[in-house]
Amino acid sequence: MFLFLFFSWEECMYLLTCYDCFFLGYLETEFFMELFSGGELDRKVMERVGCLNYSYSPWEESDKPDVHQRQLYYKFDKCISRYRGEVTSTQQRSRLSDKNDWLIEEVMTLHGVPLGDYFNLRLGYQVENVPSRSARCSVQVQLGIAWLKYSRHQKRITKNIISNLQERLLVMCSGVEKEYLSKSDPLVI
Repeated sequence: MFLFLFFSWEECMYLLTCYDCFFLGYLETEFFMELFSGGELDRKVMERVGCLNYSYSPWEESDKPDVHQRQLYYKFDKCISRYRGEVTSTQQRSRLSDKNDWLIEEVMTLHGVPLGDYFNLRLGYQVENVPSRSARCSVQVQLGIAWLKYSRHQKRITKNIISNLQERLLVMCSGVEKEYLSKSDPLVI
């Protein structure tokens, strides 16, 4: 089971509010990374968290060495947003070291939601093996909200985004774990 360890707030920059969360899961890093593979697990989990018409481009090399990127598109289910907005997103993935540790960085732009053009969301997933156990990884997720325009509703919007993304991250991680447990031998854990 993914263990929800902490959430914290801090002001990182003038226009960027950062938010951290940390999960510890009993599954292999390679399996968790299938969430970003463009395969069956990727699609299943995104549908589970309320992303409709989920589509993505294949991973391609970017301008930076050893960095690959892809584009994502989906619509929000009405359970996520009553406005049923759309998301376009760019993800970049890179290895953190010679080991099997990964960094996924994502910039999300919301369309069709009130004040969606006032900000971008920035997500960073740092996925690392836990050395003490072979079938265990830690996932640290950092969320940033980059405000492009001032709004007097920034606090309320930020609170709403954080709340929705916290729930989404928990559903994503538990979905990956459920798939892992259904495919692995129950005696492994």
